[in-house]
Amino acid sequence: MSAAIADSAAAQSDAVRARSEQLIRLPSVSTDPAYGAGMQATREYLLAWFREMGLQGVQQLDGGGHLALYGAWTGAPGKPTLLIYGHYDVQPPDPMGEWINPPFEPTERNGCLFGRGASDDKGSSVIAIAAGAAYLEQTGVGAKTVIPREARAKLTMRLVAGQDPARARDLVRAHLLAQCPPGVTLNIEMRRPGSPAPSLPLDHPLVRAGSTVLERLPGQKPVPVRLAATVPITALFKQLLGIETLMFAFALPDEDVHAPNEFFRLSSIVNQDDEMEAGYGDPAFYQRCNSFFVCGSPNSTNAGAEDFGPNLARAKQLLAEAGYKGETIKMLATRDIQYMGPMAEVTADALRKAGVNVDMIWSDWGSVVSRSANQSPPDAGGWNIYVSGEPGVLAWSPNTNIFAYMPCNRSNLSGWPCDEEAERLRASYADAELANRPAILEQLQRRLAVVNPYRLLGQATQPVAYRNTLSGVLNSPVVTYWNIQKD
Repeated sequence: MSAAIADSAAAQSDAVRARSEQLIRLPSVSTDPAYGAGMQATREYLLAWFREMGLQGVQQLDGGGHLALYGAWTGAPGKPTLLIYGHYDVQPPDPMGEWINPPFEPTERNGCLFGRGASDDKGSSVIAIAAGAAYLEQTGVGAKTVIPREARAKLTMRLVAGQDPARARDLVRAHLLAQCPPGVTLNIEMRRPGSPAPSLPLDHPLVRAGSTVLERLPGQKPVPVRLAATVPITALFKQLLGIETLMFAFALPDEDVHAPNEFFRLSSIVNQDDEMEAGYGDPAFYQRCNSFFVCGSPNSTNAGAEDFGPNLARAKQLLAEAGYKGETIKMLATRDIQYMGPMAEVTADALRKAGVNVDMIWSDWGSVVSRSANQSPPDAGGWNIYVSGEPGVLAWSPNTNIFAYMPCNRSNLSGWPCDEEAERLRASYADAELANRPAILEQLQRRLAVVNPYRLLGQATQPVAYRNTLSGVLNSPVVTYWNIQKD
């Protein structure tokens, strides 16, 4: 049943992408009355979707404040009831000047969908609702966590389990008043009573069930973390219904939730283990590596890329959401260099499993290099993708990593990636004092993990063999043919 549901959901991925974009366009800011029309439009859209998917008792619930939306399916009498929650409102878009695209106009850049609510919580909510729909097919002016740079401040508190909201509020009020200098009046307006933070034991059935499901996709055990937020509805569930809530979403920590340029990542196909085994065979000579600056080097960091890994089911969905219609992808490939041919075949296989139509164009390495410089469309002598490598002696530094060079004038290496923020960080690294470089390098690594100028396939050490009658062979990143003597 679960496989059939997943297939049904995947078949509707175009519609899921469209619904995500439609919801992002509806400015449902709950804390600002100026967005009242956007809130109402969002409610109407979701209610219509609930009815369309066959939910029963679809209605709006008035519990004070903004209306909640409700729908149910009770087609399995005697079975446990699963309560699914999501919020349809979003944070205010200010500061508006820091958005690259209009906050309520969904925009795709570098494999990410940008827009207010893309990550929190419209993107995740659409996936949850769509999954529910697939199941049914198979079975018959306000609070914000960013302090603006103004004379007034908006303040929220993120509590941990065991803290009392009322006591925390009173302590903060007393502290702020105590720090108020003479001649200044501090007015504090409390908008909400607050809610306690829940905590779920790791052995709870919800945690065990969720972990089992999440492990099936990437083949790796999920790592439980505490959510750095209090979600008021979970406290109500515990207080009124006596039930616990398991929180997990489809967003990642770096997606700028509640900030300008919020986005939702659209990636992950390649399995590094498959790639490196095909290209190098012996595990003694390769390793997984998500650092753009060489694992084990002084600049090694996988910041921002910790989650990189294969997820073909998700890749199929994201390709559909991105509007891919089966267009042919031209992949340049060669067997002149030992590792490139097998790794190209593994890459093509992964792409095909994800639903990509791949046309492999085999030739000598010189022809690959020549064609890779062609900026024409793929059908006019250009290309889409190829497998290559870079010596660690170049890749380890932002100053020499040619694949991470991303000017926006198409003067860089084949592929011609463009990202002004990455270039700003790279220039800052070059100009910085040595003591300041590690912090800048981590920022650059995180940026590259978002924009992906190239996909990391792993890291290998090239084995070198020579007769024991030779001496003076230099330990070098490339083979040098001097200083060698025959004994």
